[in-house]
This record gives sequence, structure tokens and C-alpha cells, in this order.
Amino acid sequence: MTDDDRKGSSRFAKGADKKVDAMIDAQQLTEERYEQGATWSAVDLDPFKRGEQVVDPPKFLVRKDGRSLIYPGRPHVFYGESESLKSWAALEVCREVVAEGLTALYVDFEGSEPSFVERCRLVGVPDGMIGGALRYVRPSVPLTAVGDAGVLARAEWLFEVEATSGVIVLDGVSECYALHGWEINKAEDAARFQRTFAVEGPATVSIDHTAKEAGRGVLGSQHKRAGLDGAEYEFRSRVRGGRGGESKAEVFVTKDRHGWVREWSPSNGFVGNLWVRPDGVALEAGGFKDMLDPRDDRRDAVVEFVRANPGASRRDVADGAGIGNTETGDALKDATAAGLIENRGSTTRHAWYAVAES
Repeated sequence: MTDDDRKGSSRFAKGADKKVDAMIDAQQLTEERYEQGATWSAVDLDPFKRGEQVVDPPKFLVRKDGRSLIYPGRPHVFYGESESLKSWAALEVCREVVAEGLTALYVDFEGSEPSFVERCRLVGVPDGMIGGALRYVRPSVPLTAVGDAGVLARAEWLFEVEATSGVIVLDGVSECYALHGWEINKAEDAARFQRTFAVEGPATVSIDHTAKEAGRGVLGSQHKRAGLDGAEYEFRSRVRGGRGGESKAEVFVTKDRHGWVREWSPSNGFVGNLWVRPDGVALEAGGFKDMLDPRDDRRDAVVEFVRANPGASRRDVADGAGIGNTETGDALKDATAAGLIENRGSTTRHAWYAVAES
């Protein structure tokens, strides 16, 4: 924000503060009035009945065959373990948004400016749009702060939201919770997060972590998922190529409130392979050839365990490889198709052995 922008923000800070307070803190009187008033008034459904307001189909994060994952104006969640390419996918959404002539806002709770600029260039965002049509924010003051710092933070946030027409990315949900003093496992704080960052107009993408201790789903309270009026996607790392190499993650839809993505995705929710290559980022439909990639992390884990534990059962492999039951099934199929291991038991009682190299 420029000095002129800050001056303009200060002039409407009080009004902006009242407007934003209605969204951000369940403890404040403004939100108490909000909850007891407007939200219990009957909604005018006539515009929806006339078709003036509809749920638009997904438009961004376009797969090579034309399928899309991101709904305009709706909230989304990308979750997965570290290095599962979630942030790359979000930047690809930003690239597509600014290419359409819209604006994007990237709120980064855990990254840095040099990394952001470098990644934007690799994704294909023109330099003139980095910091322009695609704006970057690194918050250090919570929106719930008291005093002048809180007033200015809320005014700046409102200023950025009103300047954004396409998408807002919130990169680092856990860090955002920490900044605001919220607890990741409390339903009340999940509600505060959703209320704080609920916006009208642009889509939102919140980047979160996998709940390893729960064995599935996004980290923290299930209220995160229950209150999502858009779509949720899980990213599973498959190839880690590092700088200058190729990296791949499988992407699965795990919630789709409006059903457009579920309509064409298979029963397991697979929606594509996200590739990060030196020449850019691409979402591809995938196929059998992708299952045979020798760099696949799942295959490596399973083959290594079977070689060290000949005759292992399927359950032994799942426990020993540490990748989960469903993942183990996929990896066993991949490694078998590649001729690396074989089942010398029955279809119900597996006994896995490594195939001797010729």
C-alpha cells in the first residue's frame, strides 16, 4: 500500500472498522448485534427464483482437457502434507485470474517476497502484474488487534479486499490461526476464521495441512469443512523433483458443495495430476502411464519395505511403509505393474516379495 493509499485508508478507518468487526470477533458487541439481527431476518429469494443469482460452475485451475476446479466467488480449501504443491496450484489460479483481466490477492502467512516473485515468474505471471494485478500481503498484526494497530489492520484488509475481483489466497491457515491467537481444534475458532475471511465477490483459496493424527482430512476442527460453501481438494505428493526438476501431486476432490466437480470426477475423487516443471504449472487428467513413474514416492516406500521384509502381508506393508491403507493398495499395483514386486500368496492372504533384478 502506498502512502496515499494509507492516508485514504486512515480517513475511512473508523467506518471500515465497524464494517469488518461484524465479521471478525464473536466477543465484540458489533458481532453480537450482527448475529442477533441481520442473520435472523428472512432472505429475499426472488432474485434466485428468477435466475438473477446462480451458482456459477468452476472456471479456474483449468485442467488440460478444459475441466475446472475453482468456483467464482466461492471459498475453497487446498490441503495436504508439506511439499504437495498446494501453493503452486494456488499461484496457477492467480495466473489464470489475472490473465482474465481480474485482480488477485495473495496473503502469505509463512513465505517470503523473494520466493513469491520467483514462483510467480515460473508459473507465468508477467512481471508487470506481480505486485499489480496480483498483489501480495504478509500480515504481522492480527485483524482482531485492539487499538490503533487493529483499526489500521482492518482498514488495510478491507482496502485490499475491495480492490480484488478474482481470487484471494490465504497461504498458511495454521500460521493465520497462531497470529490471531486461535486454536486449530476449536470449532468456535474455526467459525471465527470463516467469518473473518468471508468475502463477497472474489473466490478464496485457503491452504492448509493434512491432519496426520486423525488419519484423514484437513487439520483441526471439522467445522472448517462443515461450513465450506465451495470445494475442498486434497493434494498428495507423488514426485519431488526439487529445483529445476519435475514435481507431481495427485489432486482429489473431498468436498464439493455444488456438485459440478463431482459430476465428472470418478468415485475416488481423483481430478488430476498437478505438475510443476521448469516451464510452468499444469493440471493434467493423468492415466496409466502416470502410475508407472519410477519416481513415485509411494512405490519407493513399498518396494523398500518388501525388499527388507520378504513375505510381508498387505497389512504389514501398509504399517511398515507408513502411507496408509488406500495408498498402499495403489502403490502395490504400481510396483507390481512395473515388475518390482510380486504377490506369491493368494488374493486374500498376500505374501509380497521383491522380484530379483535380471
